Amino acid sequence: MQDPYHMRGWLRPATKPFRRHFKWLLGDREYRRLQSLHARFGAWPRFKAGSFEVDGLTVEFTDAASLLNLWDEIFVSKIYDLGELPGPLRVVDAGANLGLTMLYLKRRYGSVSGVCFEPDPAIAEVLRRNLKSWDCGEVAVEECALGAEEGTANFASDGSDGGRVDGNGGLEVAVKRLSPFLEEPTDFLKIDIEGAEFDVLEELVGRLSQVKRLFIELHTFPGQPQRIGRALAILEEAGFRVFPQALIGPHSPFDPQAVGPEGDLEQTLNVFATRVD
Repeated sequence: MQDPYHMRGWLRPATKPFRRHFKWLLGDREYRRLQSLHARFGAWPRFKAGSFEVDGLTVEFTDAASLLNLWDEIFVSKIYDLGELPGPLRVVDAGANLGLTMLYLKRRYGSVSGVCFEPDPAIAEVLRRNLKSWDCGEVAVEECALGAEEGTANFASDGSDGGRVDGNGGLEVAVKRLSPFLEEPTDFLKIDIEGAEFDVLEELVGRLSQVKRLFIELHTFPGQPQRIGRALAILEEAGFRVFPQALIGPHSPFDPQAVGPEGDLEQTLNVFATRVD
């Protein structure tokens, strides 16, 4: 007869996810909301617009799959919780998409001001309506991409949260430099711009001293320079403590034939940076 402690040792790892699920259902309001959103929009067609209510506020979206992923990251995992900072916050959101980061920070800290950047015209319209619904009147919207120089660029829109500046893109969008928007102290800078982040970070070197907290999503692509070390060095030299976290990448990095899990995308790193001075 098998020792019951051995059975317990086998059962506990197998049941742990279920126990965690029910624990979160009981104790975490945002986790319950996420499950409700999954029940409502889990089978929603891709790239079909919709909306729902949160605490009396309307949230519009353009793609349910990306909405569910963003809600999980921002409201359940709380990746943009900045710790104990006094409000109101000044926030610069490069790659704002639907504006969920601003909604989270407004609920967390009471008041936000600043600017959101979103190059996709259709998503920028949804962003403006969401900010208006959430009473974020002190947040401006810049409908443009970001880069090392002012100008225009082709933008490849996927209708969700994965559009990027691309020579094969079908939309021509304005490109602005980010540094003029960091002339005053900024509590939080978020950069999630699908591959353009390295050029933008280089352009910001002289203004990073204005930023208290920074999040940047780094992307690398097969056959292209990675520039990860340079990006981390810029942040360290600017006085940040840096905490990289691997998000996606090849399953077998030492295999020269290995490719990332999303086709032309090699890997993604989430980098959190906190000023120490």
